[in-house]
Amino acid sequence: MVSTNRLPPGLLANRDSEKMWFRSGDLRSCRSTGSEGIYEDSSVVIRDDRIGAFTVTYKKLEKGDTAWYWCSAGQQKTPVRIMVKPPPTTTFHCKVTMDGEYSVLEGRSLTIPCHYEPEYVSHVKYWCQGRTRESCTILARTDDARSIGPAVEKVSIFDDPVQLVFTVTMNNLKEGDSGWYICGVEIGNLMNRDDIGYTYINVIHGLSAVHSQVSGEKGSSVTVECVYSEKLRDSEKMWCRSGDPRSCRSTGSEGIYEDSSVVIRDDRIGAFTVTYKKLEKRDTAWYWCSAGEQRTPVRIMVKPPPTTTFHCKVTVDGEYSVLEGGSLTIPCHYEPQYIGNVKYWCQGKTRDSCTILARTDDARSIGPAMEKVSIFDDPVQLVSTVTMNNLKEGDSGWYMCGVEIGNTWKADDIGYTYIRVIHGWSAVHSQMSGAEGSSVTVKCVYSERLRHLNFLSFIHVIPKFSVPTHADLQTGAAFLKFLAPPEDCEH
Repeated sequence: MVSTNRLPPGLLANRDSEKMWFRSGDLRSCRSTGSEGIYEDSSVVIRDDRIGAFTVTYKKLEKGDTAWYWCSAGQQKTPVRIMVKPPPTTTFHCKVTMDGEYSVLEGRSLTIPCHYEPEYVSHVKYWCQGRTRESCTILARTDDARSIGPAVEKVSIFDDPVQLVFTVTMNNLKEGDSGWYICGVEIGNLMNRDDIGYTYINVIHGLSAVHSQVSGEKGSSVTVECVYSEKLRDSEKMWCRSGDPRSCRSTGSEGIYEDSSVVIRDDRIGAFTVTYKKLEKRDTAWYWCSAGEQRTPVRIMVKPPPTTTFHCKVTVDGEYSVLEGGSLTIPCHYEPQYIGNVKYWCQGKTRDSCTILARTDDARSIGPAMEKVSIFDDPVQLVSTVTMNNLKEGDSGWYMCGVEIGNTWKADDIGYTYIRVIHGWSAVHSQMSGAEGSSVTVKCVYSERLRHLNFLSFIHVIPKFSVPTHADLQTGAAFLKFLAPPEDCEH
């Protein structure tokens, strides 16, 4: 089973708005929840909960279902990729465990841990490629010197009996290395099978951002890292502001670009970085990392710095993002000496200008006001938690959780956080996979204003070799082409 969430801005209100699901580039595949909020046929079920999410469940995956798809609501849509893998032909009850799937860019390395039970400490461990033990090609063994000698250039294996884990490292991976692999423990007799664990490795040709969203305070620096596969090493690397072709900056033949505000460096191995020296408010935008015909989106957000700095004994995470209409619970940790003090939650950048929203000594913070903001103090865990409900875009901004000191000689101890309330939608997972014949579920979540939108869909025409992204929906005409939606979408 798989799940994904996503969504952006919309327009007209209508309680019977429809959500849609369609295969990228195939208008005839369009399926809509209609006025009932549900669609079902022999292969797929689509349900809209009318609160903030709709799910798409494939009952029995087939190989032909591997494709890019779109979740759509109003003028908003977000991409989801479904990958169907062939199932292993044999199932074992294993004492060897490992993660089920890995994805890695071509030309890069991958290290995989295989955990085993204590009774296997002295046994030989091995790594092989294949779907069954009988047809599996051995690549490395812990009793083979070649696994730690010349062959280490491609595959190596290391056993750590103290941690009960052996690790396999594969270097310079190629697309042809994609497939099923087995990490096994050799039992060594005819009465018992080897204990083995399966994993699937997907070697991808393309480009990816290490972090698709980065943020920093105004005046600080921030670095974006984009990694690429082997085939793109000699391609020109570029950085562009979405919707503004004139903003594009290239590393050129030297592999570097620098001006007064930005430095771009290509290591010519598998990554290039973009560093903004001193962020300005106007730098908040969507951008593109580009290598050859591949590109991937990155969002930079510039936050205003707090105007006052305190040495605090109250700690809180630095930033939260939440879809409009949703709720958010924030923990504020404090030191033991503050157990008996009043805790509070306020909105603002300084204590003097901060609007109190909840206090632990105010009954309204656990009464009717709980509909919007509530606060709860747990002196055992040394944490006060604040819950904010039904958030709006206007609620975005700086907040403080504080401990009231109660005298004129010492300032309150406070912790800052920034809350960003987003209008949009999102896929919980933008890529999902399942074995052929199994079921898979995609989940898309949306903000409050998209609950009741008239359906005004558009289809993104994907350029050759490009991967559709959420940011495609917010870019300018220089990067996107659109087609009108189908008139005869099935309900």
